[in-house]
Amino acid sequence: MIRFELKQRDKEWIDSARLRFKSAVPKPETLDRRDAYLRRILARESFFLSDVKTFFAQTRVALKPVISRAVGDLGVRVQICGAISKDSAISSSSNCDLLLQFSPGTEHLLAVYRKLVRELKRAGFAPVEKGCVINCTVLGHQVDLIPAIRVPERSDPMRMEFANGIGTNPWRQIEYVNSAEQSDVIRLVKLWRDQQGLKFPSYYLEVAVIRALDRYDKASLYRRLRKVY
Repeated sequence: MIRFELKQRDKEWIDSARLRFKSAVPKPETLDRRDAYLRRILARESFFLSDVKTFFAQTRVALKPVISRAVGDLGVRVQICGAISKDSAISSSSNCDLLLQFSPGTEHLLAVYRKLVRELKRAGFAPVEKGCVINCTVLGHQVDLIPAIRVPERSDPMRMEFANGIGTNPWRQIEYVNSAEQSDVIRLVKLWRDQQGLKFPSYYLEVAVIRALDRYDKASLYRRLRKVY
C-alpha cells in the first residue's frame, strides 16, 4: 500500500506561509534599513511551489502509479521532508523533497531504487541519480525522491537507512533546525552560497548557522547575518 501524507507541521507551515511572507517587509520606520532590505530579499525568495498542498496532491496522482509498479506489494509512506519542512527553502534553488519510507524489514533497497529509476524514466519523468536521491521533473518542478527503510534502534526508533547505506533520522534533523528559529538567516546564507557557486550541503550550512548564533540576540536580522560571517 502506498500512502502520501502531509505531516501536521507541514500543514501548519503551508497554511501560514503566505501570510508570513506577505508581511515579511515591515514599514521602514519599524526596522533598521538594513533589516528592511534583507527582509525584502526574503520576500522575493519566498518558496511556495505556488500552492504546496495542491502540488502534493497532483504529485500523488502523477507518481503513485509509477511507484506502485516499482515497489509492487511493498508498503511505502510518502512524506514531504527537507528544506520545505524546515522552512529554509528558497525559490531560486530548492527542490521538493519526498521521503519514500518503506516498512522495517524491507530488503534490497538498492534494487528498489533502481526499479524506481527505470519506471520514472519509462514514464517520462527524466530521473537523475544523485547518490541516495532520485531527482525528477514533476509538473515542471524539480522533485527529489529519497527511498529509505526505517531501521529502528533502542536509542532512535525513527532511524532511517538510505540506498547508499547511510543511516540517520531526518525528522530529528528537521526538529533541530526548526527549534533554533533561525530560518531567516539560513535562507539568506543559502542564497549567498548559491550566488557564489559554492558546493556546501544544505544541512551542514544550517547547522553552521545555528551554532554560530547559539544564544545570540535574535532582534536584528542584519546583526545575526554579520555574526555568521
